[in-house]
Amino acid sequence: MIFNAEFQRNIWLEINFPRLITIPLVLALVFWAFFMSNANSDVSIDEMGTHLSNAALSLFSIITILWGTQLASHSLTEEAQAQTWDWQRLSAQSPTALIFGKLFGSTILAWYGGICCLIVYMLFANSTLDGIRVEWLVLAIFSAIFVHASAMLLTLTTPPEQRPAYQQKHGMSFAKMFMLLMALYGSGMLLLSWTNDNLANIHWYGMEFKLLPFSAWSMFIWALWAVFGCIKRTSTLLRSPTTPAAWLTFVLFCMVYFVGFTPASTTPVDDFITHTKGGIAFTVIYCLLCGMTLMEDKAPLQWRLWIDAFKNKEFKHAWQNTPRWIATFFISILILLIALPGSSPDVRIFLPVALFLFMRDIAVLYWFHWTPQPKRPYLAFSIYLLLVYLLLPFLFRPLNWLFYPKADTPVITLVVFFVEAIVAMAFLLQRWEQYFSAEFIRDEEEEILQNSLVENEKVIYAARISIGIQAPLFLSGLGIIALGFLMHFYSPIANANTLDNALLWAAMLGGLGCWLWAFVRHIFARRNTQLTFTNKRVIVKIGFPLQQNIELPLGKIGSIQVTQTQRGRIFNYGNIIINSIGNPQITVPDIANPSQFRRTLMEAQPH
Repeated sequence: MIFNAEFQRNIWLEINFPRLITIPLVLALVFWAFFMSNANSDVSIDEMGTHLSNAALSLFSIITILWGTQLASHSLTEEAQAQTWDWQRLSAQSPTALIFGKLFGSTILAWYGGICCLIVYMLFANSTLDGIRVEWLVLAIFSAIFVHASAMLLTLTTPPEQRPAYQQKHGMSFAKMFMLLMALYGSGMLLLSWTNDNLANIHWYGMEFKLLPFSAWSMFIWALWAVFGCIKRTSTLLRSPTTPAAWLTFVLFCMVYFVGFTPASTTPVDDFITHTKGGIAFTVIYCLLCGMTLMEDKAPLQWRLWIDAFKNKEFKHAWQNTPRWIATFFISILILLIALPGSSPDVRIFLPVALFLFMRDIAVLYWFHWTPQPKRPYLAFSIYLLLVYLLLPFLFRPLNWLFYPKADTPVITLVVFFVEAIVAMAFLLQRWEQYFSAEFIRDEEEEILQNSLVENEKVIYAARISIGIQAPLFLSGLGIIALGFLMHFYSPIANANTLDNALLWAAMLGGLGCWLWAFVRHIFARRNTQLTFTNKRVIVKIGFPLQQNIELPLGKIGSIQVTQTQRGRIFNYGNIIINSIGNPQITVPDIANPSQFRRTLMEAQPH
């Protein structure tokens, strides 16, 4: 550690003679004031030593957790403010050396004050009946390390150079809130251990442990995980190849750790989520899934790299670019399949619905992010959550089954939230095609084009058929399913359960059939329509079974028109009409984002 270049740099920045003198003097005055406040009271020497030792540990927590956490989090924001983050990428330091240097170097003053407090604790605790408790020292020290590393990890979730100027100067407000909560948690763990001391026991996997030693060892392990998370996140920011393996290992550890607190005795089925191993495991992984989804990068380029790696059969590269929340989502499905057989009917509905709700909400979150210039996507997503989970259910109470699962109608609940998830995913796919998919070419199309390209010719833009043209079929399917629900709830023959359920299933099958037909039509249209232009010509392939293959030199393009219907303006698709010199007019229908194609083609034309 002492030969770590980053640690030495922070020592040189933080340590000076006045600070080395001021901190012990201030602490000495604090302890003297505390001693004098208790000197006049009728307390024994042993009680006075206990009070002073507890005060020393409390002051250690205040200095290291509160002040040290601020120093740790600002070690990155200050570096971004000084514009030295790019130098770290060019340095020979490993991510491990960089994190250890920042974690213990930037907080060196807090640790200096904390060590002074620990010396006071050991001096006075040694004179008490209990003596020095190693568990308290371990819990206090690793609580501080855990909170420091957690604050740095939260700060690292956004690369320093990508933060707004006010955040680089003042830090992240959300990070400050999180650090405060972590500080309170660490302090609470200490106070809880001190209060219960040897009287409290805890059960983990049927084994009984003393609360204080168990808390100390737990904090030691969590601190190691927090430091390891900082190292892996720094490796990602420094462009070192990483995989989701470390994150998945942490997810499995969290499940194993929290499942151990499941009561060994038999409990009612209604308490599945808090009293069964499957329920606790699913709850833990669901919380981690939501947290990772919010923190992970949502740039479309990352998804394109991942998709292209699969297309090119570069599975190692694909594994490295796999979003962490995607891997967690598949584990949650596995846990769901394991937990369902031993659960009650109500829980069998609740767990799948939880995944459907996640799919719906994550689609909305990405829908807000996937725009050319996203503006406050998290604020928009927060408003969406407020509307969907609070305001709309309150205003439309008879329609609460659209917002919250109902155990008395399991089939309807599953179908409703499955439909909501599918609709949200469809809108997300439409947004992807609208802004991002048209900038890339499918592998099979590229292979076909490469065979026909001449020397020094390259593809500039490849248009796509919009999925918005299938909106009537999607809406028809949704209407059929909604009609089935209305008949199920309000039909005068609702008491005839057999007929009622048959009509509901028929409606659901009809709606799913419409969606399947829309998907088939979309795939068929994309396979038989191609509109691409290179730096030399425009290539058009339309029609089935008689396909027209048209090639126009860029220099002969006269004008390009875009026509859009009302539905086309809503879903951003339209017909592109190309007028060329000496050739008939060419119309290519249902192209996604036609204005962008027109603008890009006009800019590419020779002047």
